[in-house]
Amino acid sequence: MNYMKQWKFVTGYVKIILDGYRPERAINAMIAEDITAHDIVRVKRGEFTAYVKSKSLKRLSEIAGECDCRLTVMKEYGFPVFLRLAVSKLPLLVTLALGFATLFALSKRLLFIRIEGCDAVNENAVAGVIADFGVTPGILMNSFDAQPIKDALIELDERIGFVDLRRHGVVLSAVIHEVDSIAPDDEPELPSSIFADKDCVIIGIIAEDGNAAVIPGQAVKKGELLISGNITPEGQEDPVLVHAKGEIIAEVVYRFSVTVQPESERLVRSGEWAEISRLSVFGYDITAPPGFDNYETEFGTSRTLSACGIPVELSVLRAYELIMGKARLTPGEMQESAAACLDEMLRQGIPKDARITSKQTEYSLNEDGTLTAVMRIQTIEKVGCTKVIR
Repeated sequence: MNYMKQWKFVTGYVKIILDGYRPERAINAMIAEDITAHDIVRVKRGEFTAYVKSKSLKRLSEIAGECDCRLTVMKEYGFPVFLRLAVSKLPLLVTLALGFATLFALSKRLLFIRIEGCDAVNENAVAGVIADFGVTPGILMNSFDAQPIKDALIELDERIGFVDLRRHGVVLSAVIHEVDSIAPDDEPELPSSIFADKDCVIIGIIAEDGNAAVIPGQAVKKGELLISGNITPEGQEDPVLVHAKGEIIAEVVYRFSVTVQPESERLVRSGEWAEISRLSVFGYDITAPPGFDNYETEFGTSRTLSACGIPVELSVLRAYELIMGKARLTPGEMQESAAACLDEMLRQGIPKDARITSKQTEYSLNEDGTLTAVMRIQTIEKVGCTKVIR
C-alpha cells in the first residue's frame, strides 16, 4: 500500500470534478479505456469527484467533452507539481547563488582606496606611489605587503613623518601624518621686513626682531610695512639690518560673489527607460545593469522571499536614461548652486587657521533671470609676509 502511494506521488495525480447531465457515461468510458481512477465519490446528482493520474488528464478531458460533461481540476499532487514549481523559481535561485558568490568574491578583494591627512603633501602623488606597487581596486587584499609602500611614501616627501596603512574590510585606508618643515639652523637669515599681505585692521602686533611700524586698531593696505628690519639708530650712517620676526594678528574682511545662470548643463532624462531587478540580502544590493551609461531609478514593486530561511527582498525598479542637456533651474536650485560655489571659494580663499567671526550671504534675482550671491566673511588671523631688504 505504501509502495502504491509512493508511486502515485512520483507519477503525479489530480483531484477532478465531473459534472453534467450524465457524468456516469464519462466514468464508464474512462474505465473502458483503462484510465485508472480511485476514490470516486458522488457529491450530488450529476456531480462526481475522483482521483486520476496526471498523464491521463488530457484523454479524460476529451472523454468528458464527448459525453457533454464538464471536467474541473481541483488540485494537483505529486512530484511533477514540485518539479514545475522548482523550475519556475530556477532563475531566482540561480540569481541568488550568483549574488552570494559575487559577494563572497568581492569580500576578498580591495574595492576602494582612501587617502587622508594630505594638507601640504600632494594627494595625487601619494596615490601614484600606491599604484606603482600594483595596489589598485580589484586586487586580492592579501596579495601585497604594506611595509614597502609605507617606506616609499615616507621617502616621497620630507613633510611626511609617518604613514598608517590599514585594511578596513574592502577599503584600504592610507593616513598621512605630516610634520612641520623646519629650516636648517645653519641657513643664514637675510635682512628682511614684514609687510601686509592683505587689507586688514591690526588687532595686535609683537615685534621679536625689528621695529613695529603699525599700532593696534590701525587699518592697513596690502603691501604696507608692518615690522621693519631696519633698526639703524637715529643719526648713524651705517645701516643696521636684521631679519624681522614677529606675530601680527588682524581682522580681515573677505567678499566672494558668484552669478548663476538660469539654465545649467546637467543630466536630464532622454525618454528611454527599462525595468531592472534588484536583490537585497543582509544590506547588500545586487542590481541588474539597465544598459545605460547614466541613469536614475524610481521604485516600482517589492516582495520578500525566503531562500533557505534567508529573507531576500526582490524589487522591480524603473531605470530612466540620463543624457547631458539644458535644464531650467528653480530659484531654490540656483541658490543651492550659488551656495556650493561660495563655500568652495571660502574653503580656498581663507587660511585654514583663520577664525571666522562673521558670515553673511545675500541672494538677488536679476532681470535677465540670473541669480547673484554675495558672501561677506570676517576673520581674525595671522597676517604678514617677509621680503628681503635690497
